[in-house]
Amino acid sequence: TGGDATGTSGNGGSGIRSDGEFAIYGGTITNATGGDATGTSGNGGSGIRSKIAKILGGIITKTKGGNATDTNSGDGGHGIYSDGALTISQSENSKSTTIRTAQGGTSTNGTGGNGIYSSGNLFISKSAAITDATGGASTDDTGGYGIHSGSMLTISDNATITNATGGSGWSGGNGIFGAAMKIISSTIGTAKGGEGKTSGGNGIYGVGKLTIQKATITNATGNKATGNGNGGSGIFSDGMLSIDSATITNATGGDADNGTGGSGIRGDGSNDKLSIYNA
Repeated sequence: TGGDATGTSGNGGSGIRSDGEFAIYGGTITNATGGDATGTSGNGGSGIRSKIAKILGGIITKTKGGNATDTNSGDGGHGIYSDGALTISQSENSKSTTIRTAQGGTSTNGTGGNGIYSSGNLFISKSAAITDATGGASTDDTGGYGIHSGSMLTISDNATITNATGGSGWSGGNGIFGAAMKIISSTIGTAKGGEGKTSGGNGIYGVGKLTIQKATITNATGNKATGNGNGGSGIFSDGMLSIDSATITNATGGDADNGTGGSGIRGDGSNDKLSIYNA
């Protein structure tokens, strides 16, 4: 467990931290928790933090970001945080890779922490299993995302995500987010956005091209907007959205008290298209 930052400023410590590459090939991490930031400013610490992270075997029972309760604009910590690429997969010698709970920390005035966050490419593959990834709530900013990639997010090769949920906030966080995204030959149980005042979060959101191929998605749900804003969509892409030989049981948009309700499935690229093949 990382230490708390209780002074005027400062960030909470990380539960596990590497300033280079961090790799897990087996064993069990029972609890990795970031410290809180309780001063005037500062961010919550991350449960696991590294410049580059590879989780290639073993079990992570729980990893949680610290909370930011300061009166300024500190952000909640991430459950798992990689400043570069993050790989959640299996090595040749590992039997399985399981993350049971990855939880973002809460924030009063900043953004909620993400359950799993990578600023670079994020790969989830080779039967890796994520049971629950949840973004932290924010009182006056954006809720954290369940799973967030700042670049390409690839979910493939029989990977399973049981639940990915965005945190509530002024704007609701997204359940699963990537600058571009591929979901191929994998299973997603529930991807749900967080409730927001100005906008509800999306269940699955790809800013660029979003490809869903030979995958099973049981429930993709956008959450509601309780103020003057729009509900989130179940599945949403700003670019080309392609669904090919996939099974989507339920995709539901969120309600809006004083705006437009979200769509079940939405492709919004002005020069791109929504294509559905054999779904």
